Amino acid sequence: DRVEKHAVQMSSAIDKLEDAHARLELCEAHGAAVDARLELCESHGTAIDAKRMAEHASFAERLDDLEKLCGTSADAHAKELSAAHAKMDELHACLDNEKHARDEQHASMQSIVALERPQQEARYVELQGKLAELHR
Repeated sequence: DRVEKHAVQMSSAIDKLEDAHARLELCEAHGAAVDARLELCESHGTAIDAKRMAEHASFAERLDDLEKLCGTSADAHAKELSAAHAKMDELHACLDNEKHARDEQHASMQSIVALERPQQEARYVELQGKLAELHR
């Protein structure tokens, strides 16, 4: 159940990441228009403080940071999933060993019953004879 929950969360994160990538590509496609507007603003005396722009991470850098974060999260989920699979394999092996032991025990009990059956049948016949004598 946890594995399915993590798989859904991973799928959702990947979908969001792909959507962000698509948006970034759109932004980059419109980069020339943005550059032209910036030149227009600068020509009208509205210069943007270069130092302030340098201090702020660009959209692409922030997106890269998000991708790294999602990748780290995905790696952690993959490790958890791998550990869960290893534990399940271990439990399956334990169950197989237990089944094998029960099968051996069952076979042993069958052989004991098979050995004792003739003795029990002989005793039954003997007791039936004694009972018949008592009823006479």
